[in-house]
Amino acid sequence: MSAAAPPTVQRLAPEPGPVAVPTLLRDLAEAPDGRPFDADRQALCADLSARLLDHPAARRFPELVALGWWLRPAEVTRLARAFAALEDERSVLCPRGLALHLPPANVDTLSVHSWALSLLVGNRNLVRLSSRRSPVSDAVSEVLSAALAAAAPALRAGNQLVSYPHDAAVTAALCAGIDARVVWGGDATVAALRAVPMPATAVDLSFGDRWSLAVARAGAWRDLSEEARDQLAQRLFNDAYWFDQQACASPRMLAWVGAGGHECGRELFTRVAAHARARGWQPDAATSLQKLEFAARAVLDAEVRALFRPDPAVTVIELHHARGLSRAHEGGGLFYQVELPDLEALLPLVQRRDQTLVAFGFSDPELRALARSLGGRGIDRIVPFGQALAFHRYWDGLDLLQALSRRVGVQTDPGLP
Repeated sequence: MSAAAPPTVQRLAPEPGPVAVPTLLRDLAEAPDGRPFDADRQALCADLSARLLDHPAARRFPELVALGWWLRPAEVTRLARAFAALEDERSVLCPRGLALHLPPANVDTLSVHSWALSLLVGNRNLVRLSSRRSPVSDAVSEVLSAALAAAAPALRAGNQLVSYPHDAAVTAALCAGIDARVVWGGDATVAALRAVPMPATAVDLSFGDRWSLAVARAGAWRDLSEEARDQLAQRLFNDAYWFDQQACASPRMLAWVGAGGHECGRELFTRVAAHARARGWQPDAATSLQKLEFAARAVLDAEVRALFRPDPAVTVIELHHARGLSRAHEGGGLFYQVELPDLEALLPLVQRRDQTLVAFGFSDPELRALARSLGGRGIDRIVPFGQALAFHRYWDGLDLLQALSRRVGVQTDPGLP
């Protein structure tokens, strides 16, 4: 009886075509080891940044511009300084080896974010791109393939893009030869992949379902000029609508601190709706119907004060309170809204899966005090309006520069020459 053929995947870059998993892993294992933030790695990021910013699709998809801006040389230089600062007199940071990246299908640019950080700290990388296609994913695949084709030979050999349908045997074969696994997806995806064995020395970085919210001071909103109010509405639109409000960091509830918050929210969301119309953003019929059905159920199940819908692009469920609020959500421009007497009243509303808090009208000391008061119950990042989807080395409570590196302790004997 002949032996079963090894599993294969479709390699997208640097050399497109089918490839057997053992061959793929052998090629990656034989690629030269890298040094963190060497000139070739920084040059690859700079090239990718330029290609993204120049791509025709960037005019229609601001997430491509944001990704290109994040990869620009000035930002990479800042990351290099931050990485160097992580070392001390007793340790050095080294690459982990081969990292497998499994990004989600609904946030196309995450594959590049985690890959780029892993690349910069010196790892070899294998990235599985989803077979679900979109204009953004097509643009990402195109520019990443082109940038790798033009990269230094060692980087071409040590960074491979593949695609394959969901196949437990293929995933298991890939995981058998890795040193780090980075998983982005829903809780079910994370649980399924955590069950796939990998070497005992490998690390598992998993990013599952998360929920995010916003908080604003009513008095600070009333103090804004008309122009500033429009700018804040545009920033909230960018936070919520780039990925149809499905990104883990997109706010789905807005809490107002201070009397008259609901009235402030109605004006803000009216401006958000106007910005959506100006951008030509409208939900499809199915999404609109799902939102209306969800809102109708909420009116029956929750303590709803009112339903505010200035436009098909915006549905606001005004709540008397948000205690015990379910994290179920339809996306597509659906927001809960609640009014709080003070910032401390936000604390009991936070749940462990809450990730990003988008904040307006509060000082740095107030937000730091809030973060300390949370005591680990939830919220991993606090950012201004407009920065919810801005990727950072700190994500879900992890420093990815450190997590994707291996810390080697170095200690000498002071008693010997």
